[in-house]
Amino acid sequence: MRGNRTLDADIDELLAEGRTSEARVLEALGQVPLLEGLPLEALRRLAFEVRESVFPAGTEVVREGDDDGVGFFVVVAGVGAVFVDGRQMGTVAAGDHFGALATIDGGPRTATVRATAELRCLILTDATFHELVHDNPAAAWKLLIYLSGLVRTLSSRDAAP
Repeated sequence: MRGNRTLDADIDELLAEGRTSEARVLEALGQVPLLEGLPLEALRRLAFEVRESVFPAGTEVVREGDDDGVGFFVVVAGVGAVFVDGRQMGTVAAGDHFGALATIDGGPRTATVRATAELRCLILTDATFHELVHDNPAAAWKLLIYLSGLVRTLSSRDAAP
């Protein structure tokens, strides 16, 4: 056990050992607002369990209505457009995430995300995501706030004339 190591110290150690890919993943996870405040050990576990994927511009990363519901995506670099019912509703960029709803309940995707520039994402499996939320109340609370924001946005959109 390393004790009270800092994220920067862990990243520096990985770089010194030539483990640049692992260092980059750990650094990216440390910059995600949803994951702020996670214990260093939890970030290390996540860094070990995520996989990284790169989606060229124009690629549909997830498609609205698909019922695979596999994977929670954390954007590391690039930009993606978010579409609901064929209308662009927003964008995702570094530090953002998507796929929470389908990952939580296994239901169909509620939006399409298309890479508008090369999009690099870290992908957490359902099991990894569930473990993260279960074991880390701070992350669970931030997720609840995020989901509340989605509900409010949809409610105000539906109420608009």
